[in-house]
Amino acid sequence: MMLSYLIICALIIAIGFYPGITGRVSGEGSLSNLKSLIEGDNGYNAMIRPLSGSKEPVTVGVNLGITHFGEVDTTTMTYWISFHLRQIWSDPRLSWNESQLNKSHSFSPKLAASIWMPILYIKNAFRRHSFLNPATNDNIMITISPNGDIIMAIMVDTAVRCVFDLTYYPFDTQECKIILESYSYSEEDVKFYFQAGKNETDVGVIVQSEAKRTSNQYKLITTSDLVVYNAITTYYVNGTSKNYSKLVVEIKLERLFSNEILTIYIPLNAIVILSYLTFWVDHKAIAARCSFGVSITLTLMVLIANTSQTIPKVPYIRSIDIVFTIAIVFVMSALLEFAIVVNLEKRFCKRRKQGERLRKKNPAKIVEYFTRIVYPIAYVVTMIWYFLVWC
Repeated sequence: MMLSYLIICALIIAIGFYPGITGRVSGEGSLSNLKSLIEGDNGYNAMIRPLSGSKEPVTVGVNLGITHFGEVDTTTMTYWISFHLRQIWSDPRLSWNESQLNKSHSFSPKLAASIWMPILYIKNAFRRHSFLNPATNDNIMITISPNGDIIMAIMVDTAVRCVFDLTYYPFDTQECKIILESYSYSEEDVKFYFQAGKNETDVGVIVQSEAKRTSNQYKLITTSDLVVYNAITTYYVNGTSKNYSKLVVEIKLERLFSNEILTIYIPLNAIVILSYLTFWVDHKAIAARCSFGVSITLTLMVLIANTSQTIPKVPYIRSIDIVFTIAIVFVMSALLEFAIVVNLEKRFCKRRKQGERLRKKNPAKIVEYFTRIVYPIAYVVTMIWYFLVWC
């Protein structure tokens, strides 16, 4: 009995040490056994890329899933985005006998510092959030298959730069990019590409449904409008050009303008309507009508000043500047009309006092009647033109 027990123990120990002798990962695929392969005398070097002895580059497939779209800052021209990044490549040096283990094994982030891994960085990232270095990130998971295929998944939460075109603000639609580029290896050594799925709509980038409206200012337009492509960037070092693999994702952002409608457009229209009501106040009540008109003008200026502090400053004309100008023109035209009417009334009264026979009607009343009809029609036509051209 004791002899059988010793024989079984000896076989278990022999099986456990066999992969270490041959330089293969054990059937258990544990992290400790993998480290023994990496740190052993089998010639594995994490500083050297796979296939370094051949002229073929390491091809790295990339999948990207956008999970959250956060705050948009039009002052710094940035927006926050969270996405799940997967990189798939093959390292034959980390393969093992499939008869011992016929399924993939997942490992903790500690393994990232011990094996070779491709490094991407976000080229248009804001400040320090650019490098996607697995060795310094705990939000990763590494999976290794028996044939040496490696899948590295990492969660990224970063601020990305985007040049916003605010010509049609607040009815603007922005086209922004996420640019991922190889950091240390040229295209001769490592080549990145978007790994498409089996479906025709799966181009390697997926926008989850809950991510389409997670911002208070913009929403992501449908996934079918995504533009995904592979490209290269050429750098010149010591007179020699090097091409670096680059992945580009173009996304469209549509502004949610309901807040601007409530806080800007409705108050502006209300002010213009109030200025129209001054035409129905008797022009002989100079004090009342003058104070009413001045109050409306000051209210408009305060609204424009407060709004200008919350919207981005740009060196070109925006849609909101046009509507501000329209409101100012119509409010000031109401004051101008009042000045003309008062002047006409004084002339008419002066001529009547001089004993002249006046066959025509009071011109002040004619102007008042005319402006009561033309003013609202002109404003409606102007706003229709505005919404057709600038929205």
